[in-house]
Amino acid sequence: MSLLHYEDYLPVNRDLCGRLLQLMERQNITRLVHTSTANTIGYGNPSRMATEEEPAQPPFSESFYGRSKREGEKLLQEGASRHPQWHIVIVNPGFMVGAYDTKPSSGTLLLTAYRKPLMVVPKGGKSFIHVSNVASAVVSALTRGSHGGRYLLTGENLSLREFYQLQSHVCGYRQWLITVPNWLLSLAGYVGDAFRRCGVATQVSTMNVRQLMVREYYSAIAAQTDLCSMEIPISQGIRDFFAWYNIKNMKDEAHGQ
Repeated sequence: MSLLHYEDYLPVNRDLCGRLLQLMERQNITRLVHTSTANTIGYGNPSRMATEEEPAQPPFSESFYGRSKREGEKLLQEGASRHPQWHIVIVNPGFMVGAYDTKPSSGTLLLTAYRKPLMVVPKGGKSFIHVSNVASAVVSALTRGSHGGRYLLTGENLSLREFYQLQSHVCGYRQWLITVPNWLLSLAGYVGDAFRRCGVATQVSTMNVRQLMVREYYSAIAAQTDLCSMEIPISQGIRDFFAWYNIKNMKDEAHGQ
């Protein structure tokens, strides 16, 4: 999310999809499951969960990441139309939580608040899903699902405040949460924009902080019906992440010694 220009996202998120189609045609490969993101689909709210039919909405439709991922999806859907005998399925995961997050990627959200007595949180929310549920659905999509179709792989719709409350309960610590007003987040975004204009690669920007103000809630009924995905609770995903992370740290320390 820290890349500065839209073109920076295209080689992987868009162009690679076109190259995969070329490879499939040359090598007579007829099956492909492409992992995209839920942010290419319009989000819902606590009273109405979004489905795959919802068009992308701001701020995600304006983000460089979301736009480039949607362009990649379009290429694959066009390829699916040209080759009706193939099996191309696009899966759109929500916020994945679990072990083996080596960067970390989504795990950064968990580590940011871990065992801190005071934590400030935006008003937004996400659809959290155990990464094993996503892996199971991806494998299933190799033989199941609608050709050229998209499937939301999402789980428990929680505000960020609710998620951190769950994390502190699962990990056994107390935490005082303060909700950040949107105007303060917006101010931070403007500061980040100034840094980015100076060439500083930072994730803080108006484009990105606006995403933290939105409760992006989705329904995974189509995936549950067509792909028969697993339903491991997100609380277990939190446990799995920290169990793996702690073991990894111990191994790294032992290797360093």
